[in-house]
Amino acid sequence: TLKEYSKNVDIRVLVDYIGSIKTKNPSKDLAYQNYTLPKDIINFLEEDSNVKVRVHPDTWITSDHRKIFLIDRKKAYLGGMNIANEYRYTWHDLMVSLEGPIVSKLVKNFYKAWSFAGLGGDFAVAYRSLFTKSKRPENKETSDMINVRILNTGATDYEIYDAQIEAIRRAKQRIYIENPYFSEYSLIEELVN
Repeated sequence: TLKEYSKNVDIRVLVDYIGSIKTKNPSKDLAYQNYTLPKDIINFLEEDSNVKVRVHPDTWITSDHRKIFLIDRKKAYLGGMNIANEYRYTWHDLMVSLEGPIVSKLVKNFYKAWSFAGLGGDFAVAYRSLFTKSKRPENKETSDMINVRILNTGATDYEIYDAQIEAIRRAKQRIYIENPYFSEYSLIEELVN
């Protein structure tokens, strides 16, 4: 478990509190019939361990919906999978494994979010970006890698949406979509066009 590994490995968990308080007991699964979830996941993770937990501040009622696992600053897993029993056994989610220079960028983004969630918020982010240098070299690109870039979305960032619209407009033969939620009118209108 994370708590056991935290004795030898630096483990930092950044959670969205709104998403984390809405947990339920997964008693439908036989393996968890006698298991009761902790009342407070943050205290549970920190209790009797070296796990460091911070809560992403839900400013303006917006949550941080990213799901990223960073391993030794060399490998990243990202996609749609939350950390909950139903996502592991019941739901179908997709994650990708990444290596190379993109991982360094994801690490930088993590530490920016980590700083923002700590004492000082925006000031901590500014301090980190101005005065903290990475202790490890950047992951180098090799000839068998393909370029990958980070797209963000947020209250004022529409990079993912804009990239999707542009991909739809440039499609020549097919568009395949697999998504549980499909309600963005302008995207549907673009598909119709």
